[in-house]
Amino acid sequence: PLDPSSKDNGIARTFISNRPFVMIDCEFLTEKSYDFLLNSDKSPLNEFNVTVYFQNFAAINTKRLSELLSTITETGLIRRLRLIFSCTCHEVGELPLCWKFLIL
Repeated sequence: PLDPSSKDNGIARTFISNRPFVMIDCEFLTEKSYDFLLNSDKSPLNEFNVTVYFQNFAAINTKRLSELLSTITETGLIRRLRLIFSCTCHEVGELPLCWKFLIL
C-alpha cells in the first residue's frame, strides 16, 4: 500500500485523495465498453469528483478520440472530474495524434 506521507511516492500521492479513482485502459476499449463510457448513465464520466485516468491514450482511434473530446468539451467534464491522460511516445520529438488533439 502507498503511504501518502512518504515523499518517495511522487505522483502516486496525487491519486490518494477523497476522490474515487477509475482507470480506463484505452488499449482494451471495445465498441461496447466505449459506448458504455460515452452513453451510459452509470459511466464514470457521469460522476462528480472522480479522478478518471485514461491509460494508453494513444490507442484510441481518431473517430473515438473526436467523440471523447467532444463529450469532454460539450458536457463540462473538466468542471466535474479530474481527468488524467497518459501515453507512450515511440519517436523522439513526435507527439502522438491524441496529444495534438488535447493541445488544440
